[in-house]
Amino acid sequence: MASSNGGSMKSSTSAEVEVTHKTYGLSNYGPETVEEAAWMPKMSFEESTKRKKAPLDGGGAGGVPVPAALYKTLNIDEVQSYELPDARDKAKRLKPILTTPRFSGLLKVGLDTPLGGSGRIKLNPVETSVGGVGGTAGGGTLRATSAKGAGKSKVGINAGISDEIEAQLEHIHTGDQVVEFYARHGQATGVKFFYCNQQPTGLFYRPYELKVCDRLDVNPESYYTISASGVVNVRRGKETDFTPLGNFMREKSIFNTLLRLKFFKRYAEYKAFHFWRSNVRKKLFNQVRARLIRRLFLAKPTFCPALMEVNAIVHEMTEVKIVTNAAASHLPIQLDEYAEQQTVQRTQKALPALESCCERAQAVLEKLCREVTAQAKLYQESIRDEAELEDKTGVQLITGRPADKTRSMVAIKAEKIERARTYRRVNEEAKMLGDFIKLVDYMLVEGTVKRAVTTTEELLALLEAPKLGAGPTSKGVFVTVLAFTDTGLTFTPPCDDVLAVINNTVIEGMISLVQAVPRLLYMRSFAGFFDGNNKASGLNPVAIVRSTDHFQSLVNSINQVVRDDFKEANDYAQIFEDQREIYRFGQTWSLEVYQQKERDLRTYRTDMNQQRDWKQVIDKLKISNAVGVLFVDSRPLRNSLMPVTQRTIDDIKGLLLDSAREEATKVLASFKKLNSSLGKRPEDLDDFVVFGLAQADAQANKAATMESASDVDEMYELLAAYDVKVPTRDQVVTDDLHDATEVYNGNMASAHKFIDERKQVMMSSLGENITATNDELLAILGNLHSGVVVEPTSDPAKMVGELDNIQAQIDELAEKTRQFQSYQKTFNMTIDDFGNLDMTDKECKQRTAVWRTLYDFQKSINVWTKGPVKDLSAESILAELERVNVEAYKMGKANREDRVVYRLKEEMDKFKELMEIIEELANAALKDRHWADIFALIDKQYNPEEAFNLEWLLKHKLGSKIEDVAKISTNASKENSLEKALEKMVEDWDGVDFRCIAYKDTGTFILGGVDEVQMILDDQIVKIQSMRASPFIKPFEQIATTWEETLQTLQDMLDNWLLCQSTWQYLEPIFSSEDIMKQMPEEGSKFQTVDAIYKEIMEKTVKAPGALEVGRDKSRLDDLQEANELLDVIQKGLASYLEVKRIAFPRFFFLSNDEMLEILSETKD
Repeated sequence: MASSNGGSMKSSTSAEVEVTHKTYGLSNYGPETVEEAAWMPKMSFEESTKRKKAPLDGGGAGGVPVPAALYKTLNIDEVQSYELPDARDKAKRLKPILTTPRFSGLLKVGLDTPLGGSGRIKLNPVETSVGGVGGTAGGGTLRATSAKGAGKSKVGINAGISDEIEAQLEHIHTGDQVVEFYARHGQATGVKFFYCNQQPTGLFYRPYELKVCDRLDVNPESYYTISASGVVNVRRGKETDFTPLGNFMREKSIFNTLLRLKFFKRYAEYKAFHFWRSNVRKKLFNQVRARLIRRLFLAKPTFCPALMEVNAIVHEMTEVKIVTNAAASHLPIQLDEYAEQQTVQRTQKALPALESCCERAQAVLEKLCREVTAQAKLYQESIRDEAELEDKTGVQLITGRPADKTRSMVAIKAEKIERARTYRRVNEEAKMLGDFIKLVDYMLVEGTVKRAVTTTEELLALLEAPKLGAGPTSKGVFVTVLAFTDTGLTFTPPCDDVLAVINNTVIEGMISLVQAVPRLLYMRSFAGFFDGNNKASGLNPVAIVRSTDHFQSLVNSINQVVRDDFKEANDYAQIFEDQREIYRFGQTWSLEVYQQKERDLRTYRTDMNQQRDWKQVIDKLKISNAVGVLFVDSRPLRNSLMPVTQRTIDDIKGLLLDSAREEATKVLASFKKLNSSLGKRPEDLDDFVVFGLAQADAQANKAATMESASDVDEMYELLAAYDVKVPTRDQVVTDDLHDATEVYNGNMASAHKFIDERKQVMMSSLGENITATNDELLAILGNLHSGVVVEPTSDPAKMVGELDNIQAQIDELAEKTRQFQSYQKTFNMTIDDFGNLDMTDKECKQRTAVWRTLYDFQKSINVWTKGPVKDLSAESILAELERVNVEAYKMGKANREDRVVYRLKEEMDKFKELMEIIEELANAALKDRHWADIFALIDKQYNPEEAFNLEWLLKHKLGSKIEDVAKISTNASKENSLEKALEKMVEDWDGVDFRCIAYKDTGTFILGGVDEVQMILDDQIVKIQSMRASPFIKPFEQIATTWEETLQTLQDMLDNWLLCQSTWQYLEPIFSSEDIMKQMPEEGSKFQTVDAIYKEIMEKTVKAPGALEVGRDKSRLDDLQEANELLDVIQKGLASYLEVKRIAFPRFFFLSNDEMLEILSETKD
């Protein structure tokens, strides 16, 4: 595009542009919510409304110019809302817009072409002419002038412009303002285009931000021209780009919208940061790379060969067998043997191999250290002054060294640089030896740790292999023997032992091996390569192994495999629980116990058959099975059960043989006895009855008897079935038994015939015996009703003996009558009731009871009257009299005419006359002094050592002094009650103590509650005063007086004690103040005396708190009374002191004593 001054130029541009419904800025550049472009002025709602209702002919209603924001509304949606007549479609509505003055000459577009499509429209040439002087065509630099004559070199002028346009041109500086200008005026202003440069935006890329400039100021490399048609970008050496104005604004709007996205908004910052970071990372990488090259041993020719050699040694260490699998060739293996193999492998093979590797590594290190040290020493000796290393010139500057004239200065300089570099290198390498030793030690530790972990992996693979069923381990690894116990099945070795071997012997042994591997780091030959800063501290391989999660996981997996296999083995072992009955039988079987049990043929047969069945089951038991890592060996279990059945069968066979022999002997003896009994022929009644009973019993038991003989035969048959050889003597017994059986059958028949023949004769004899027995009973009954038995004057002792004899005779006849009744039952006769026997027995017992009661009563009277009087008990005598009286009443009621009963009653009445004096003399309260008074009544001297009885006292006429004796006995009872009361009073004080309580922080105590002591005191003081007033206290008067004094002393002490304690508690905090002690020295001294007395008393009480003990201490009462007197004086002195203070300070009258003391104790003067 070109402009001319002083001439006319026509240029035509023909282009095809894509026109859409957003062409020429007729649409928004983004959603309504997007921020408006910076070049768009803000417009209120009212202005927008006015703009929408205004005509589009370039001016507002009433000559009001269209606001600059009108360009914002030129989109198809808003154009359709303008008030245009007959505008029903887009083309008709757009026609008035395109025919307005501001669009005239800009485009000549057929209105029949719809603007909403995307078709291509041919633009007619647009003629642009710029008047001026001295212009050039084809892009020359022309200076445009307006009608006003002002230079407008930044615009292309087509014709003269108005003053208003010219004024607006003065304010156009940016591309956005240019676009707004053309949107407002079109080409009617005569300004055809503006020159613009890209506005500098710093770091941010803003290609659509243009700045209006002078034609002479355009950037020759790239500048822009903006016209009503579009924007042209002119670049040196490149094709000129044309962008329609609408497309330009649309692209700018989209660009601005994109810039609001985070990525594009911060793109420049992100790019700069990433560029910076990539450069920094590269720099750091280079630094690290240089540091690694400088410090990496592999990058140093001196260390690299040794390092490769050590690495090969470490590889060999990882191949060392720590845990042997040699047992896999002959698995399974015993646990002890396995543990021994592992110990041998570890100590005799693995450890020497690892030590050999360490020795080789040590040799490599020592060689390297010698070489590096020697080289460093050589260079250090060759350099006498390190200043030489700083000389990098091409001449010899060091004095004393001849110049080398055969080499160039460049060669000399290169040699010096290489020499300095080598010197530093060898010194650095010498310093790196300590680190290299650490590295090699770390490599060896790593190899050892790795081998420990891989060994654990191999062990786990070995233990897991049996479950896969492949290889020799499919039969298990460890042999465990199954056995019965009392509570269940047990494995030997058990799970805990297997785990102990694996964990302690194998794994812990492996860890100890790791610990035992020599450490290069601590060898004496390398100690000189470590200084204070670089200490010889290395890794702890044991800690590394133990802390490795993978290692712990492997160990846990190994333990879990063993536990799971033992659990599975335990499940498998349950099939043997069915044979536990055999095991328990074997544990409990005892031949001695079995012998003591009752056994018959059926028992023998059952037990022997059971043992035979068990033996067959044992023979079929499985002897082994592989369960995972375990080879379960059940052969010992089977072998332990087999002897049980065999031993039991042998024992039972022996017992059966003995039982058969004993049974045969016993049965033979019973048959012989039966044959002997049945072979007799008795003639008297008793023997005939016995023979009949024996024959009847034999007949009743004939089947059992014959069965016993048959059992003997079956026993021997059972022994023969179990291949037991019967001794000859046993065969002889069986033969004799068979013979006795035949004899037995014959005797049974003949005995039955004999009984039938002799039965009637024996029945007649029995009747005669019964009659004789009844006559004898009647004779005894007659004797009991006459003679000495009923005579009351008879001697009771003789009568009791005679009646006992008669009773024995009656008992003998009763036994005979029972025998006769059994005979009658045997002969099926009518059984006699023997009524005379019952009458005779009853009469004899009645007579015996009467005479025995009389006899016993006379014996008791003899004891009471002739025994010691002090041993008499009135209560027991009365009880015995009552019992005899009841017996006499019953016997008299049973036989009213019995004169012996009358005699008993008479003797009882006679003795009752003595009961009055017996009751007085049998009083337990009688003491020696009372007996002396009683003896004085009969003018006798009482001697406590001499015994006396009632008969002697009555003989000396004590019975006539009964009233005096009663009086003495009564007095004794009352004196005894007083004595008991005194003893009870003393007992009441047992356990009664004074309760002492620690008082604050004084270090002493105070009395606690004394209610219990006071209550007992009040009660006993009244009682003792009443007792002393009694006329019967005289024997205990001294005791009662002493007791009363003790109680009174205790009462006075308690009163003074409580008074002293309360006053001491009140005064103690007062006189604890040093100020009070200074102001009242006399009272203070007295209080200290009281304080000492009180604390001493309390200290004694704490040690011996018994109330009765305290009451007997009269010195304590004196101390308390003295303390109370001193306390009275102290309180009076304290009151006088306070009164003086109140007179001196009248305001103190309004204070209590406690408040005054508190104030005075705080005063300083």
